[in-house]
Amino acid sequence: MIVDLVSVSASDIALDQSGAIAVLRTNGPAPLLSLSPAVGGDLALSPGAYTFVFEARILSGALGRPTLICAGRDGRTVEFPLNLDGPFRWSADVQLLQPASALQLRFGAGACVFLPTRLRIDDGESEKQHPTLRGAALLASRALFRRAPHFVRAAILNRRALVDRIAPLVAAAPGKEGAGRIIVNSAVDAGELAARRADFEDRFALARGGRDPAYVAQGGELGGVTPPALLTAFYLPQFHTIPENDCWWGPGFTEWSNVTKAAPQFVGHDQPRLPGELGFYDLRTPGMMKRQAELARAYGVSAFCFHYYWFGAKRLLEAPIEAFLADRSIDIRFTLCWANENWARTWDGAPDQVLIGQQHSPEDHAAVFDDIARQLEDDRALRIGGKPVVMVYRPSVIPDLRILTEIWRERAYKRGWPGVYLIAANAFGYDAHAEDGFDALAEFPPHGMAADRIEPSLAWLNPRHGGAVYDYAKLAERQARRLDGARSGGVTIFPGVMPGWDNEARRPGAGAIYHGAEPQTYAQWLAAAVRYAGRELPADRRIVFLNAWNEWAEGAYLEPDRRFGRAYLAATAQVLGAAVVDAPA
Repeated sequence: MIVDLVSVSASDIALDQSGAIAVLRTNGPAPLLSLSPAVGGDLALSPGAYTFVFEARILSGALGRPTLICAGRDGRTVEFPLNLDGPFRWSADVQLLQPASALQLRFGAGACVFLPTRLRIDDGESEKQHPTLRGAALLASRALFRRAPHFVRAAILNRRALVDRIAPLVAAAPGKEGAGRIIVNSAVDAGELAARRADFEDRFALARGGRDPAYVAQGGELGGVTPPALLTAFYLPQFHTIPENDCWWGPGFTEWSNVTKAAPQFVGHDQPRLPGELGFYDLRTPGMMKRQAELARAYGVSAFCFHYYWFGAKRLLEAPIEAFLADRSIDIRFTLCWANENWARTWDGAPDQVLIGQQHSPEDHAAVFDDIARQLEDDRALRIGGKPVVMVYRPSVIPDLRILTEIWRERAYKRGWPGVYLIAANAFGYDAHAEDGFDALAEFPPHGMAADRIEPSLAWLNPRHGGAVYDYAKLAERQARRLDGARSGGVTIFPGVMPGWDNEARRPGAGAIYHGAEPQTYAQWLAAAVRYAGRELPADRRIVFLNAWNEWAEGAYLEPDRRFGRAYLAATAQVLGAAVVDAPA
């Protein structure tokens, strides 16, 4: 038995009809929904085992952990906290010892706007397979077909009149609704079938060593040309194991664990993204970071901006940075970006399902700066006006942010530095850098980038996908036009460019996907950013930030992959070389 449920009343939850769709908005300390069968009538659950599932589309804020409350006619209640088991999906195994006649869903405190997409309770009976004579015959037919010699199966399948009868037998798999079932027959639209066939052929060709027409294996380096702008690529150090990730995600977890499990969601979706010549590297391997730095500099990437993780005096993923500092032969400039948000199971810093949280305070501000400063005393550290450069990824989550910038400047002077050059990222809509004491703002795409959504134009493999798909080519064109027309007005804003973005690997079935990224569309955007830096920024501040060097699970990387090889790097060098030629004498 499966019972779909709807909300019939709410407490501390308001119906918000101000937008295009009616959504729910939590507005009190104990948000509560009372549930009833969607088909009407009274709810009557007998004692036994059930599974309760709640799914929602989160539009803003964070939804506190839900709890299911089951009440009997005698007024007694029993509560079952729900567990997060998928993107915006919570569930619980419910064991009722007494009949239940009412269900309520209580949420944790916190502001959130959301749209429930599924409320269901199931006793599992619908999943049980009841044997029938017809079912036994189908299973026997399928078994005989699979055991037949290859030439017999080929002869049968070549008989077009029999395809519709046999295909369901050999493709249908028992199990849950829609699981493992692929049926190819005359009911499939011919155009869609052709598109899926072409998509398969493309993937199969790539698996057998095929390459995209834009593929670059070698060559295209910048040579001895001095880059007209200092390209600084964000660098993710999560390509090695740590005990914390082993505990949270399972033994042996690294970023590659996310990358390799990604699956295409629609025809033409470029997943999984797999590495090229550098392979599935471990950043603890001697010489690996040096090889990355040599590759980056050869194509005009002058600096790495390492993501730096500090949680109240506890550092994570610090081994690659410390190895870089210890190896003086790695010839590339660098800076640090303090990724100062919580680590959460949702990979977005949300307050629910926090794995390890921040402890922002004046004392913590001083401690984190002292650790950062120790590293920025390296002579490879990026400096502006003699001041070491530091970036903060998410300034808006820091209480009394002005106190942080004042403490950091004071401690920089105490070290004998001329100061510290503080950059704020524009992540999550932040733009108050000047009033909060920062020297500059850095664009961190896709944050702050308006893009067109294209879901209706796609042939979906997963029609239940809960994320969003955007047009990368139109975004790149729009950003190029914006940068070409932009004026700094005396405010230092470093332009940012991304070679692509697709975090489906981290959020299966709910990723944000910028579809259609190619080396030449990326080059169009990058060229405009380099022009802006040369036109609007002082000579010592002509910096363009690239997101990123190696964000593989977010589909944002310049490193060679199997499809394009070094094509994105070659496009980078081509843009820089052309900018030098076009620069006024």
